[in-house]
Amino acid sequence: MEELNLTDVYGELQQKSKSFTYVSKSLNLKSRIDYFLIPRSLFSDVRRAEIRISTASDHNAIFLSIHFKSEFNRGPGLWKFNNTLLEDNNYKELIAFYYPKMLRKYSEVTDNQLLWELIKMELRTKTIG
Repeated sequence: MEELNLTDVYGELQQKSKSFTYVSKSLNLKSRIDYFLIPRSLFSDVRRAEIRISTASDHNAIFLSIHFKSEFNRGPGLWKFNNTLLEDNNYKELIAFYYPKMLRKYSEVTDNQLLWELIKMELRTKTIG
């Protein structure tokens, strides 16, 4: 938690609360073994954190309500190819136009797997661009 600058949001907000996320009646045991960790930089945006009964028989759920006051910088995210583009004639023409250029650009690459990865990288750039 320290290395990633995370905080246990429920523990911070409910320091005096005696709520538990795990209860075993047969063992007469209660503990808070489940946590909701968030970056410390988001802590001021948290409105509420609470433990509620959940559908699991021996675990409760931690609910968190966050209200972001302002925009924040996002990371690069994850890009996923929309395969419906393969039905788009303009997109197919784009691939047909750039594919031979990519093959020429990477003509000295002898590893087929590397060549495929480089072509995918180029196509992704052209698709997003």
